[in-house]
Amino acid sequence: MKSSIEIKHAFAGLKQTPGFSITLIFTLTLTLGTLLAAFNINQVMLHKPLPYPNGEQLYLLQQNYFANGKDNIGGQVEAAQYAMYRESKHLFKSALISQQRGILLSAPSKPMLVALYVSDEYFSLLGVQFSQGRALSPAADINSAEKEAILSYQLWQSQFGGKADIIGTSLQYQDQHYRIVGVAKQEIATPEPFASYGKTDLYLPMAYSGFDEKKWRGAPRNLNTLVTLKTEQKKQDIMALLDEIIANKLALADDAKLYQGKQIKSHITLLSDEIIGDSKKITLLIFAGAFALLLIAFANVVNLYLSHIAKKQQLLAICACVGAKPKALFKRLFIESLLLTLSATVFALIIAAWLLVFTQHLAEGSLPRLNELHINFITIIFSFIIAVILAFLLAFSGKFAVNYNALKEQLSASGKGNNAQVSNKIRQALIISQVAITGVLLIASTMVLQSTL
Repeated sequence: MKSSIEIKHAFAGLKQTPGFSITLIFTLTLTLGTLLAAFNINQVMLHKPLPYPNGEQLYLLQQNYFANGKDNIGGQVEAAQYAMYRESKHLFKSALISQQRGILLSAPSKPMLVALYVSDEYFSLLGVQFSQGRALSPAADINSAEKEAILSYQLWQSQFGGKADIIGTSLQYQDQHYRIVGVAKQEIATPEPFASYGKTDLYLPMAYSGFDEKKWRGAPRNLNTLVTLKTEQKKQDIMALLDEIIANKLALADDAKLYQGKQIKSHITLLSDEIIGDSKKITLLIFAGAFALLLIAFANVVNLYLSHIAKKQQLLAICACVGAKPKALFKRLFIESLLLTLSATVFALIIAAWLLVFTQHLAEGSLPRLNELHINFITIIFSFIIAVILAFLLAFSGKFAVNYNALKEQLSASGKGNNAQVSNKIRQALIISQVAITGVLLIASTMVLQSTL
């Protein structure tokens, strides 16, 4: 009951100073919104598990091509990639993957589409779900796969009008005809290492990708293999076995003489590490910059708040004279500050949600997992923790600026020449802190820009 009365008093006090309240909320809303968006980006990319079953056990299998003393990771050789896929089925479950572009000739507009050629294991490895139909049929041999196709949800809507009876119909992509057997769910996204050309429109069997497992020639870097390792399997041991498979296969090949003095070795990396890549540095710098902006804004807010406290000296003096202790005054200031910071936080969450949508469009192709960005429960909890911390700091700065003993003497004064002012030292300290933080932010931005160029 007592707390509700204090909240009502705090509301009444803020209504008497609408200009101060609006200015403080507006300033915190903009900077908090930026900070919350930056926090969400880091939380999703660096801490959120991959949206696939057993995502922590998924790996990207590529090749290390050693030639002329150089290590060319990702320089694939078709036959070597197929050999690792075929001969390692007793070691782990894997799927061959290659993304390519082509024309949907069966459509009147003949649009250019992005197709993901895969072996049938791809869908179970990533737990792909379907709006209609099923996955590609399992094949005893990768080259004997049936001519089947799976549409993305977006392609189903845009080119086929969302037809309910789409399953069983046919389409022509490039020079091949396929029977449609499934429609993937709307939220399905191709992992970034396999999305060389962006969002996938069509899923097709690997047998019709144009690669030849007998050719020991360089292939595009988008020929990769997705594998899942058991927790007890050591990556180095698996790579040693795969190296042996490649060496044995190459020794029997007609093109073996082309690789004299050269080596082809396997290269396995965690899918999550491959997805993040160098983006970790970028996202952490974004968060650091947003936090620095909040500190600059908060220094301005403290200055504004202290001026607000100075104008309320008489009210605080009355509270002190009727028996309010320093702890009670601090509580009153804290409740008032908390109402302001919580209001700013609510608006900041709206700003952050818009910034995340803007980031998805602006950084598409530059940052991973953008389709997973949205205001989630962790971001909301973080925002309210920040609101409480800011409210505490505001109340503490207000209490620090108030002389409790002088408050009681204030009412006995004549009322002339006793208007409280914010200390010049405090003002100077706030200004210096703003300039220092701004300087650090500018220096850091210059260093990032220089390294980027």
